[in-house]
Amino acid sequence: MGRLGYLIRDINQDHISIGGLTKNVHTATNVPNFNDFIISDISAGGFSFQILMNDGSLYHTGASWTDNGQLSKSTPGPMNKKDYKPPLNTSNLEIPFIANMSSRRLIRGPHILPAAPEARPSATPTRGVSPMPLQDQRYDRDVSPQPEQTRGPTSVNLTKPPEDLTFPSELQQPKIKETSFITRVHLPGQYQAGKIRALSSGRQHFIALDEDSNIFSWDTGTIDKTGCKIEFVNLPKEYIKKVSAGWNLSACYMSKVGIVVWYSREAVTKEEYENGLMKSIANHLVIPGTSSVIDFVALNDCILFINSHGKLFRFDLATQDYANGDVDRMTVNLPVEMDTFNSWLHQNDDNAKFSKITGCFNRFAVFTDGANILLGDKNDDDAEPTLIEELQKKNIIHIVMGDYHYMALTDTGNLLSWGTESAKCGCLGLGSKKEYCTREHLPYNDEQISTTRPALVKLPGDGKWLAVAAAGWHSSGLYIDHQDE
Repeated sequence: MGRLGYLIRDINQDHISIGGLTKNVHTATNVPNFNDFIISDISAGGFSFQILMNDGSLYHTGASWTDNGQLSKSTPGPMNKKDYKPPLNTSNLEIPFIANMSSRRLIRGPHILPAAPEARPSATPTRGVSPMPLQDQRYDRDVSPQPEQTRGPTSVNLTKPPEDLTFPSELQQPKIKETSFITRVHLPGQYQAGKIRALSSGRQHFIALDEDSNIFSWDTGTIDKTGCKIEFVNLPKEYIKKVSAGWNLSACYMSKVGIVVWYSREAVTKEEYENGLMKSIANHLVIPGTSSVIDFVALNDCILFINSHGKLFRFDLATQDYANGDVDRMTVNLPVEMDTFNSWLHQNDDNAKFSKITGCFNRFAVFTDGANILLGDKNDDDAEPTLIEELQKKNIIHIVMGDYHYMALTDTGNLLSWGTESAKCGCLGLGSKKEYCTREHLPYNDEQISTTRPALVKLPGDGKWLAVAAAGWHSSGLYIDHQDE
C-alpha cells in the first residue's frame, strides 16, 4: 500500500474495507506530507503517483514507479542494459529543496495495489497533461511579498561554531517530508535550474517537460532518483507543446515537426554520467501528417490524435517489436481515421469538432467543442462511441481512467466516478459498499461496486477538487478547502 503515499495503519480506519486477503482504501484520504505546499499537478502511473509542485520540483509515491524495482525492464526504457550506476557515495547530482509556502492539500483518493496483470500485456498509462495556465500567478495572493533587503549589523553567527548558528524564522522554510513512500526525484545536474511545467505517467515510467522544451524520463533503466534528458537525433530543437506517457511508449508534440513517438532509449554510459550529461538518445519516429494537431494521447501500442480539422485519427505501433529491432524501424505506418467517431460527429453536429482527448491503456475519452463526450476502446475499432447521458453538456473539463473505472472533473470542482472496483479495490472513491447502496437506494450485497452511471464522489470537506488522476486500480485528486482559496 505504500504506493498511495501512506500505510493502512496510519489512516482513518473508516476509510478501509476488506477485499479478499487485502485491505483497501475506498474513501479519499489525505497525504499530509504535501499539506501547506503549492501543488501544480498530479499524474498516475501503474505503480505510483507523481506530484508536481508549483516550484517545479517533482515527487513520486511508493517504493518505486516500477513493478519490480531494479529487476524491471520494459519499453520505453533501454532494452539491453540500465543506466550507468556509480559507486556508492559518489553522486553529486542532488541539491537541497526549498519549498514555497501556501495552504494546498493533496488528497490521495481511493486506490489499491494493482494485482499482477494476468490477462493483459506487460506494458504502461497515459495521460498527457498540458501545464495549468498561469499557474505561478494563480497563487500569487498566497505568497507574502519579501521585504526589501537592507544592510544590517554584522551577524553574530560569524563568531559562532556551526552547531550554535541561528537564522531568522523567514529563512527557515519548511521542506516536504520524504519517507519510504514519498520521494523527490531530480533533474540532471546541468538542468537543475530549470522548472518542470508538465508531466505524464505510463505503466512503469513517467516523463517531464521543462520550460526550455527539454524532456526527462524516469523508467525501468533509471538507477537512482535522477532522470535522464531525452535526445532526438536528426530532429531540430523546436518548442514542445505537450508530452504524453503511454502505457508502453512515450510521445510529444513538437512544433513544425509533429507527434514524435519513442519506443525505447539508449542507456546512459559511464562516460556520459561522469561528464554530468545524463542524456539518452531516444529510438523514435515521427507520425506522418501530424505537423498541425489539436490534441493527442499515447495509449498502449497506439497514439490517438485530433488533426487540425477536428477529426480523430489513430496510429498503431508494435512497440516491443520496434524496441527489439524485430521490424524495419524505417517503416512507419500511416495514421487512419476513426470512422465511427468522425461519422457520429458528422451525423449529430456537423458544425462541431473534436477538441480534446484523454486516455489510459486501451480506453479513451474525446471531447467536442459542443460539450459532448464520447468514450471508446481502441481494441473495438468498429464499435460505436459510448455516450453517457450524465456527461453530455454538463461542463465536464477532464476525464481520467484506469483499467475498469473512470473519473470526471467538472468546472465547479465536483468529481464523478463510474465503472468497476476490481476485487473491491476502492478506486471509485464512493465509500464502502454499504454506504454506496444506502446513498443510491440500492439493495445491499457483498460484491464489488460496479456502476455504469456516474456517481458523485464525496468531498473531504467544504471545498472542491482541482485535479484528478487515475490508472490501473487506483485514483487520486487535488483538493482545496474553501478557506484556503
